[in-house]
Amino acid sequence: MKLLIGILAILLPVLSRGQYTLKPVHIGDRLPAVICSNTINDNTSSIEFSAYKGKVIVLDFWATWCSSCVIHLPLMDSLQHLFKDKLQCILVSTATTGDTKEKVQSFLQKRAQAGHPLSLPVIISDTLLTRMFPHRLLPHYVWINTNGTVAAITDGDAFTAANINTLYNEKRIALTVKQDVLDYNEKQPLLQDGNGGSADKLISAGMLTHYINGLPTGTRINNDNGNRKVTFLNMPILALYQAALGFDGNRVLVITTDSLRYFKIGQRNAIWNKNFFCYENTLPAEIPKSTATSAMLCDLNNRLGLYGRIEMRTVPCYVLQKLRTTAVASQRETTGSEAPLIFLHNEPLSILMQQLNSQLVTAVNKPIFLDESGFTGNLNLTLSAGINDIPALKKQLQSYGFDLITAAREINMFVLSELNKP
Repeated sequence: MKLLIGILAILLPVLSRGQYTLKPVHIGDRLPAVICSNTINDNTSSIEFSAYKGKVIVLDFWATWCSSCVIHLPLMDSLQHLFKDKLQCILVSTATTGDTKEKVQSFLQKRAQAGHPLSLPVIISDTLLTRMFPHRLLPHYVWINTNGTVAAITDGDAFTAANINTLYNEKRIALTVKQDVLDYNEKQPLLQDGNGGSADKLISAGMLTHYINGLPTGTRINNDNGNRKVTFLNMPILALYQAALGFDGNRVLVITTDSLRYFKIGQRNAIWNKNFFCYENTLPAEIPKSTATSAMLCDLNNRLGLYGRIEMRTVPCYVLQKLRTTAVASQRETTGSEAPLIFLHNEPLSILMQQLNSQLVTAVNKPIFLDESGFTGNLNLTLSAGINDIPALKKQLQSYGFDLITAAREINMFVLSELNKP
């Protein structure tokens, strides 16, 4: 007889698992007549739920390392004593928590030694109930009414004396259902292809990638779901900073050890493209532009290991001045056969400065032009010389009553250096 009992004790976990389909059980479903073995802190080594018919059953899926779970244990134990004829609380330690029988016993023993014993039965290394009530977050409470029907699935905050009384007396209760995203893959980006939820949950995000072959270079702006998404595709580092801060391409001072990373100095496209990046930033549409700019600047600095900023620096410039002895000509024809590079028709000098300073941010040896002429009117102007031939440009400007001089000026510059280095 003892041998038969021993064999049944060994086979009981197998039999109890094998006879169930292990399908998820939902609110409104009846709890299957399951038997869970491997129970401690109770008079028996197994639990048969049908034995608790007429009582409210609360399954508490927990772990010894879960602080939120442990905080609720004294309340659960005290309410178990208070409602001993109406309630049966059962702690469920699942196989996925890493809590072995020895760990749980040690946990209970330490609480008892500290004067906080628990009288609740504990199911150890469970796999059966976990499949019936799949979850990711702990604690996870399953409420079963006196008729054996699942009435609620909640977190720990719903476990109160009032809710226990309501469920016992009315056989039903309206509690906020605990939602667990069970298909979330922590190795994949959040919200990508629905991982962890849909894109309408996104409030803000910043992303930086290497050059993506097959995508165009440029900027894209989209407004969707109350957010504003700005995307910069396949752009060099300095162009990304320029997009964030809006400085002229010639107002750049790079203080780093690797200039080839920032300037295209005779590099083939395949090599140069390695210094290209894609950046995407999503923020709420109502966020001010200055906040979005700051977010992009922080992202670029932190993720590229750089320190980019706007600051005052004294640099050499070409300064436009008005000749003292010559009146400004209202219109002149360009001598020579070259096509005009700069053309103004009844426009202010600010347009001339804009054209002279509009230089590619990744080019080297870029001159800076400033207007100190004091001329406030409009004029017609045609120039065939450009910034690559300063003597010729100076000569042509003189014919309009202006001159170019070289001088040092303190102006706003974009300065780029290694992170946290001057």
